[in-house]
Amino acid sequence: MYSGLSEISLWPTLGMVVKVAMDGAKYLYKAAVLDTQLTNGSSGRRRLGRTFMDSDLLEYMQAHDQHAPDLPQWTSPEPREAISWFAGVRAPWWIAGGWAIDLFLRKQTRIHLDLDVGVLRRDLTEILSMLKSWEIFEAKDGALSPLADGILPRSEVNSLWCRRSSDGPWMLELMLDDAEGENWVYRRDREVRQRLRDALCPDASGILHLAPEIQLLYKSKSVRPKDEADFRLTLPHLGAEARQWLLKSLLQRSPLHPWLAEISPSDSVQP
Repeated sequence: MYSGLSEISLWPTLGMVVKVAMDGAKYLYKAAVLDTQLTNGSSGRRRLGRTFMDSDLLEYMQAHDQHAPDLPQWTSPEPREAISWFAGVRAPWWIAGGWAIDLFLRKQTRIHLDLDVGVLRRDLTEILSMLKSWEIFEAKDGALSPLADGILPRSEVNSLWCRRSSDGPWMLELMLDDAEGENWVYRRDREVRQRLRDALCPDASGILHLAPEIQLLYKSKSVRPKDEADFRLTLPHLGAEARQWLLKSLLQRSPLHPWLAEISPSDSVQP
């Protein structure tokens, strides 16, 4: 059932990859690690490892003539490809992650190695019905657990990894967001909220993306170089209301966050 994942230990390779990344002066940690545990009936638990190279690491390795190990990889569809996946869905869905920033800025600013799509947890029954032919896994605490047809993810799971087949690349990460009534609710602090109509923004073609101030709030938890770059590219284009919302939310969540010194409500916004 899980033939697309190789049952091998990748820890030695992983150590090499992380060391390559850390040798670069401006790169700190560039590999997100999953120590995947899958249970397959009576066969017991299998332990697997995989690495996911983000765009910073990929660029670094290319620049230094390094090659990523042959591991299960993500592919990065463009946002418009998601339209066919969710055709007919009445519930809202939107582009999240780095692509959301690029849709807001109306240009692609960097390489994206995956595609994040946000949905409301309360709409999952409808959303998952559109992905019946896909393989879907819960991603939680470094573990991947297969999600059976007709079963909703556990309440503590906020991310679902999706692929077309067991031997194909991962194509889609579903990000599960909370809402109460007509308000989007930040799952890390339920006092942080935004009206749904302001949390989701259409691009020029009508594709919804997460509002940039909310995406930056998510990125503020553990800032990677690409998150820092997204912040600096986006901040000059944020309107006064968006800046004020981000400022207030960061003050509540992380009163010593380094971004706070650079955010202030401003009328001088770049087009």
